[in-house]
Amino acid sequence: MFSIEIDKKGLLYTLELLAVAVVIAASAHFAAREIVAWSAPAAPEDVSFSELPAVPDENSFYIDPPAGVPAFLTRDEIKKKREALVWEKRDFLFVDMDQRVVSRYGGGTAQSEFPLIAPAGGEPFFEAPQGLYTVQGKAERHFSQIGRRYFPWAIYLYGNYLIHAESQGKSGGIQVAPNHARDLFAHATEGMPVLVSREDSPAEVVFTYVRKKRIPPHRLQNL
Repeated sequence: MFSIEIDKKGLLYTLELLAVAVVIAASAHFAAREIVAWSAPAAPEDVSFSELPAVPDENSFYIDPPAGVPAFLTRDEIKKKREALVWEKRDFLFVDMDQRVVSRYGGGTAQSEFPLIAPAGGEPFFEAPQGLYTVQGKAERHFSQIGRRYFPWAIYLYGNYLIHAESQGKSGGIQVAPNHARDLFAHATEGMPVLVSREDSPAEVVFTYVRKKRIPPHRLQNL
């Protein structure tokens, strides 16, 4: 008759080790989730934007790079593309940074022309280079995490390049009066061509896409 002897102390010690391992694994998983939720890239110190309390918008733009990469064109190419869009009777926007106007075309015909608002000490980082863009999306109130401010009636062109209503403080981008921004916003559709013409555009453009991070809801109260 065989008998099995059980080392009770050894078994208890093994169970204790397993329990400790489970606790460590659970703690590591929780810590990893908290790090992801709280981490965000450092923001430039001297960039500011608009005016309302900090609540992130629901638009998902900036979380992933848009599909429509802009084509940086010469002035002659911009002129030819504008003529082609008119001939094709397309809806599009034409931004003339030298004449300080943005024109809205419908069916190849100019429908409205709005003056641009000169930015107050505008940031070059947000100045769109000359080229052909497409509307990637839009938001009635775009919240910028960089400046903790809003851009009303924002039309997304690419990355940090926007058309929006004028905002307080130092800012860049393509700015128009609020009622004009609302008109452009109402007529802008995803995929609509946007031509930007400017004499001071650099010959070579090096573009860096800036990812936007959402603010976890439990951190909003600390802003």
